[in-house]
Amino acid sequence: MAIIKPARAQHGRTWCGPYALALISNTTYEVMYNRVKGILKRSVRGMYSREVEYVLKKLGCVTIFVFPRIKDRTTLRRSQDYLKPNRLYIVWLTSHYAVVNTRDWTVTDNQILSWEPINASALGRKKLFGYAEVRRIEE
Repeated sequence: MAIIKPARAQHGRTWCGPYALALISNTTYEVMYNRVKGILKRSVRGMYSREVEYVLKKLGCVTIFVFPRIKDRTTLRRSQDYLKPNRLYIVWLTSHYAVVNTRDWTVTDNQILSWEPINASALGRKKLFGYAEVRRIEE
């Protein structure tokens, strides 16, 4: 699982759901946004967890565990109890999606645009609502 640089948008604003999907699929944000828009048949400004799950399946991605609700409402910094090492996850945080690489415990999203250690990132303070282990979609 080679980790690439986070996808960037050529123009305009990026939304967290399509950004996370673009990152795991090793494609540009614009390409993934258009795919998601076509699959959901609507413009995408936000995505429900069931929509992310649906898009992952339509894209042919293998998801190991899709968005369980975490009962103790832990933060991303304390997620080692849930996330296994050496994996790639889309995590569902407080009103937000991000990608976590547990090989080196880093996180990225559409706002920080780089890989940051979970403990040093502002995202680490957000509540973890669920996660999906994914295998990268290869074009």
